[in-house]
Amino acid sequence: MKTVLVGSTKGGQGKSAIVFNLAVVALLDGKKVGVVDGDHPQHTCAKNFLVRADVQPQRQQPIIKRLTKVEESTIEAALIELQEEGCDLALIDVGGFSGEHIIEGALFANLWLVPVVPTTENFWGMEDSLEIKSHAVVKVVPNQVKKRTQKVLQRAF
Repeated sequence: MKTVLVGSTKGGQGKSAIVFNLAVVALLDGKKVGVVDGDHPQHTCAKNFLVRADVQPQRQQPIIKRLTKVEESTIEAALIELQEEGCDLALIDVGGFSGEHIIEGALFANLWLVPVVPTTENFWGMEDSLEIKSHAVVKVVPNQVKKRTQKVLQRAF
């Protein structure tokens, strides 16, 4: 099972939206998808799928595992359950206030996406995330990019 962590210690960067969209694309591609929603206490991603199920009940839904406080639930346990349920892809959504969940997710992920809304303050705030040790491939994902900023990023990368 491929495992993708979408996480950052900085809040408001679009982590849940990225997980939701990646899950929908994978579902449309015929994959069996599991989502570990560690964005406690908001659980934005799980809520988005509940809305999707109401609006489009015919659409396939991922298997959702909601994490609560770190002491009560672990990413490892949720990933084991998703593996046992035959998921092809596990997406882990961890919010800015879930530092322990980010560290744990980094241990199990093949790929770690670190979303950032490109502002100076957000790039500085991203430093904490990038200092976490991980064997995963880590990619910074500019998110919610304005047209003027897109041109600057294209020249930089």
